[in-house]
Amino acid sequence: MTYHLVDALGGEEDVYFLLLRAFQISCVIVVGGELVFGSPYGSQSTYKGALALNGRLTWVLMELVSPVALLYSYYAMDSFVPVTRSKSHSLVSIAFCALWIVHYVNRALVYPLRLASRKPMHIGIGLTSCLFNTLNGYLNGRWFSVFSSGLYNEDYLNTHTLQVVFGLCLFVLGMVGNIYHDNILMGLRRPATGKPNNRYSVPVGGLFAMVSCPHYFCEV
Repeated sequence: MTYHLVDALGGEEDVYFLLLRAFQISCVIVVGGELVFGSPYGSQSTYKGALALNGRLTWVLMELVSPVALLYSYYAMDSFVPVTRSKSHSLVSIAFCALWIVHYVNRALVYPLRLASRKPMHIGIGLTSCLFNTLNGYLNGRWFSVFSSGLYNEDYLNTHTLQVVFGLCLFVLGMVGNIYHDNILMGLRRPATGKPNNRYSVPVGGLFAMVSCPHYFCEV
């Protein structure tokens, strides 16, 4: 059924680049929505109705979607959606995917388990996040395995050494910055008494004097 649906839309390559363009356009729409309506989750969430889900569990589940989608689209998807291009499972592309997995192990598992508490999350936020993470994982997994046209071959490190070194340094710097600023925020919710603090406090230190959410800034 999946194959016939994709084939009716012109083949997976057409569907892939259509989704990629839609994904890019959605970024503009989301930014506009954030400016108008704000961010209704985490510290900004006040909803406690029937559609409120456990915040910690929902975070784990919705973030795990991304690495699962990446691995599925990278390795297993061809059995359901055949492609005309040749696949590439080079060590370089596997290494890039491994960095993705490392990031999401921290984001989906380590980070929420370290939190003292997390507010309930509206089911709509969880579902839209699952959709985002599904597309994100699929687009990146298929790019590395199929649609990059063999860019990440075994010679990639020799021809793109500076880009790889710069990218790795940026990844490490971003992840360290993300964890560092997460620690500052967690310190506000878990003071010296050891008891969770549910009151909002202004974070101090790091990039908080210059950026509203440096933990997300470093993640980007």
